[in-house]
This record gives sequence, C-alpha cells and structure tokens, in this order.
Amino acid sequence: MTRTMRLVLCFFILSLLSCSKNTLPVNAQYAPLNESKSGLSIIDSIHNQPWHYFYGKYTTTYKEDAKGFSFKTSLKISKDSALNAIVSLANIPFFNALATRDSLIYMNKKDRCYGRKSISYFETLLGLKLSLTNIEELFLGLPLGYANQNNNARIDANKDTIRFTGVIDNQHPLAYVYTLSAKTNRITWQRIESTQDSTVATIYYEAWNLIDKFYIPTQIKIAIEKPQQNILVYFSYDKMELNLPLDIYLQIPNDYAPCN
Repeated sequence: MTRTMRLVLCFFILSLLSCSKNTLPVNAQYAPLNESKSGLSIIDSIHNQPWHYFYGKYTTTYKEDAKGFSFKTSLKISKDSALNAIVSLANIPFFNALATRDSLIYMNKKDRCYGRKSISYFETLLGLKLSLTNIEELFLGLPLGYANQNNNARIDANKDTIRFTGVIDNQHPLAYVYTLSAKTNRITWQRIESTQDSTVATIYYEAWNLIDKFYIPTQIKIAIEKPQQNILVYFSYDKMELNLPLDIYLQIPNDYAPCN
C-alpha cells in the first residue's frame, strides 16, 4: 500500500475512530447517572435527535507532525446502514470508499485498483476500533458511543457546562468524555480514551449550522495523540444537506485490479 493511500485510509479511519490513552481508570466506579437528571436529559436529547440521511462536503486538512496536505471530502450517510466517502485533489476524485456495518470497499482511481476489507482489518492496521455509528455521531455532533455506555458514569454540571464521563468495559475498554454547553445544548468537545492503547483522540466543534431544527457542526478539529506522533485533521464545510434521500453505492470498473 502506497504512503498516500495509507494516509487517506488513516484519515478515513480516524474519522470513524475509537481511540485511546492511559489517563482514565477504566474500572473506576463513578456515581450513578441519576446524580444529575438535567445533565443526562440534555445528553439524551442530543443523542436522540431524529435523522435519516446526511450529505456533507468539506475542505479537509491533514497534518501529521510537521507534514500535511489538504483535499476535498464528500460524505453520504444513510443512518445505521451505509456511508460513502470521496476524497478529491485539485477537484479530481482519486479515492472512493463505501463502508457498511461490517465491511469496507475502497477504490483508488489514480492507480486503477480496489480493495475489500473487513472493518476489523483497520484495527489491525492502525490500532483503532471502528464503528459505522461512530462516524455518524462525529459528523453530526452527537455523543460518541453514548448508546453503549454502562452505568458507571459521572456527570459534573454547573451553570455553563456539563461534563460526562462514561466507560465501556469490554474486550477493548474505552472511556468517553463529553463537555457540553448548558446554554446551547451542544457538545463543545469530546474525547475517547483507552487503557489498552496509548492514543487519545479529542474532537472539537468550533461552529454549527441549523438545518431543519438540527444543529450540525460546520468546523471540526480532531486532535490525535500517540506516542511519538501527533495528528490533526480539520474539516470545514462547503455544503450540507439533511434528510434528503440519497443513493449510496460504489461501482468498481471491470478493468480495475486489486490494490497491492
């Protein structure tokens, strides 16, 4: 796999991310969720916003340590079903990917090749655990992994912010932290951590747009810290649509060969 293809896959996967750092004790016993009913109700209201389809086009900047490059990204999402991502350089599409709940197909137009992988392949490649639901949550400004939280969670609230710390305790333990604005009822930033790896990902939402009574983030920054490596990914929206039916598919030309 070429370096460019690996970077593009890194970008795509980091967008779907589950990441980690050895900072939160996964087995900590936090206070019950009902400690702050108002805080929990705000998180519930954000998580439970109804939607079916999403289209977004972004100017994207990827920076890895001292290196970086920019490109265009377009996303089509059908909730809990499928996602199509197209990456373009100089207005020329060169990478196309279709993700479902258990697999990913990608096509490299520059090298005229394609690949088919299980979603679990990327955890082996990058040490990141994937979920189609995660990318939906990330780009729609929803709390990552919230539906899978167990009862060991803590809510700290004051008049300005609400901080939620939740833990998923399974084969790949993850800790989630959300900081919300009590004034706007929107997530300011959220973080995913794990004691199994040495990585932490923080997603900052810097601007929002109201579409059909649904606030969607228009400026997203993802900061990823690993041992001896730092990655920043910026998304700045060019166009957005919500709940307009979408055709999501990927057709591979007959003359394309498997990617090396």
